[in-house]
Amino acid sequence: MPVPVGRLRWIDRVLLRIRRKGSLLAWRDPNTLEGRKPYVTSRKGEHYVLTPWISRRKPSPRTLSDMRACGIVLARFHKAGRAGLKGKIAYSEIGTWYSTLRNRESYIKNKMGTARRNGFSPPISRFIKQRGSEILRYSNKAKALLRDSGYHTYRHNPRKHGVLCHGDGGPSNFIITDKGTYLIDFETVHVDLRVYDLYRVTVGFRNFIRTISSLFVRGCSSRSQHILCFAPLNDFRLQKNGYSGRLNPKEK
Repeated sequence: MPVPVGRLRWIDRVLLRIRRKGSLLAWRDPNTLEGRKPYVTSRKGEHYVLTPWISRRKPSPRTLSDMRACGIVLARFHKAGRAGLKGKIAYSEIGTWYSTLRNRESYIKNKMGTARRNGFSPPISRFIKQRGSEILRYSNKAKALLRDSGYHTYRHNPRKHGVLCHGDGGPSNFIITDKGTYLIDFETVHVDLRVYDLYRVTVGFRNFIRTISSLFVRGCSSRSQHILCFAPLNDFRLQKNGYSGRLNPKEK
């Protein structure tokens, strides 16, 4: 796992706590020989966690039942992870959303400046010339959505509003077995608002159909009573005690 040892040990402690509460996680088993150590180090100095191999199938982002099952698993992970956060909140990214948007906007503007100085000759530069202003409009819209949301009140209290987020909880990081649905791949685990994981799932995968992504969100919302805060999408809103509003313009 390409993370520092301190963070790796933190991830290990939190995931073991969560699994003791019954969550299905593909993580090391301390009761086995290969899982006795938190990690092993290769000759190149890279750290690896030896996890049991789980053989079954990955969920289909086009299947309603699969997506609802994945949503339920992620909600249980959030709930158990929130209870598993002991002592000082570590590795929280709740307060970084403003700076993240600013840094990404600055990165885009720098790329646009470089393309302009190069005369927009490479294909990617021509794309920037054609779509650059549109990209910046989306950037401004994102900042406006963040400013008008409740984020400024949530970000100052990670103990109250933060949960353990997977960070990359798309369909490729779930495995469906006869025992249930497992969550895998934890190198991006951190403390954040729950809606961050929902954003990663519903926006981060191009083949994730909106009408089916609603089933994921419904499955996630139906298993949690925590505040979902706000959603960075125009076509659905997430509120306390589950789903409220419409998830798809055509959905009744």
